[in-house]
Amino acid sequence: MLTEILPANANAILKAVNLLKKGSIVALPTETVYGLAGRTFDKAALKKIFKAKGRPSHDPLIVHVPVPEHVGGETPTSSDRFAQILHKLQSKSFDERMVWIDHLVELKVLSSDISLLFDHETLELIERTLRAHWPGPLTVVLPKHSHVSDTATSGQPTVALRSPAHPVFAEVLALLKEPLCAPSANRFGHVSPTSAAHVFDDLCGEIPLILDSGPTAIGIESTIVQFYPKKQFALLRPGAFDVSLLQEMGWKITSKELAGVKSAGQISERLDHTQIEPKEDIPPGSTSPAESIARGGGIAPENIAPGEMPSHYAPDKPLIYFNKATCSSLGLNEHSGKQRLAEVLLEKLETLYPDFQQSKQQKRGLVLSLELIEQPLKEHFKNVLGQIEFRELYTQAPKDWDAELAKSLFGILRDFEHSDFDWMAILPLPIGSSLSIAIDNRLTKASWKYP
Repeated sequence: MLTEILPANANAILKAVNLLKKGSIVALPTETVYGLAGRTFDKAALKKIFKAKGRPSHDPLIVHVPVPEHVGGETPTSSDRFAQILHKLQSKSFDERMVWIDHLVELKVLSSDISLLFDHETLELIERTLRAHWPGPLTVVLPKHSHVSDTATSGQPTVALRSPAHPVFAEVLALLKEPLCAPSANRFGHVSPTSAAHVFDDLCGEIPLILDSGPTAIGIESTIVQFYPKKQFALLRPGAFDVSLLQEMGWKITSKELAGVKSAGQISERLDHTQIEPKEDIPPGSTSPAESIARGGGIAPENIAPGEMPSHYAPDKPLIYFNKATCSSLGLNEHSGKQRLAEVLLEKLETLYPDFQQSKQQKRGLVLSLELIEQPLKEHFKNVLGQIEFRELYTQAPKDWDAELAKSLFGILRDFEHSDFDWMAILPLPIGSSLSIAIDNRLTKASWKYP
């Protein structure tokens, strides 16, 4: 199959819409990462997504929905129009109808029994939340409509819903007038794509069209939360949206365990003890649960969120990351114990390369640090680890380092993949903000095979 990359202009958008109507799948830009889109109610198209990505059938998809047309009286066919509709949806003076909830039911993605499943106060809070934060990088998990197939939800009774805040994707949705499923447009488990070139590298020959709108604005995937009665929510995946904003609105966070959701750590602990039975036929070319386990992809527990396999976002070369949990267990942080990091890194590399002590002058490594590394520390690392180079992302970390790193994170991992370095290590980051927690999550999963 010929894969075409087109600038995301009006003609290219119409071409994408026509391809989608014919049952094809196309790559579209979002504000987070590029997505691989197919019509939600076209089961054959959804199976094409799984096949193109090599995605296991037990990993559910996110359903992307258009903004309600009647909010503005016409479809958002330009970025200006899109901004006007967004402003009206978020306006406090807007009427008190359940605009988003009714819209999702009308789209046949949200259960028509939603009012029976949630108390009225929680329903009103869901509506206010969607008005305040949609379109945007927030994915919400709610009871699904019967029209949403098991293919999209991996047999679960819930569906992950999002309204993207990218004008190109929004225009495609408005012209199509129906929802689209769209996981990240890359090989399953590989580094997420933040440019059209990244999509082409992974899916050339698998899809007919990529709409190029330049680098994505945020660079990291949406936050996924599941809403429950009594104004409770569970955080299923940290991401670009700060969940403290939900708490400010009156939501109360509950644990994944209380919500019946298995954490990534629990999944990895059960890898050797669990037998998987797929809920439906696996699309040809996709990854079976057993194959996913063999690749470090984890198992298929109930209510797992999209993208929450233990190994994900991973480059095709060894990545070693000193995440917050690892550093805590070693008594290290971003300010102290950095000399000891060299010895710990050596132990990891000797596990990865049994002959590392003999070959370390031939194995080239890249060490990334958020801030400036002083020369004595560089010399210590070189004495212990051999042939390495350093990359300091900032000589002095800016206040918004997390937003800056999020934009470039997946690009850094892909650049490493195409470099002549054999391995890469990322030194501890000052994890604290919501976005930095999402970065820590992505790097932990990207390095899961090399703990």
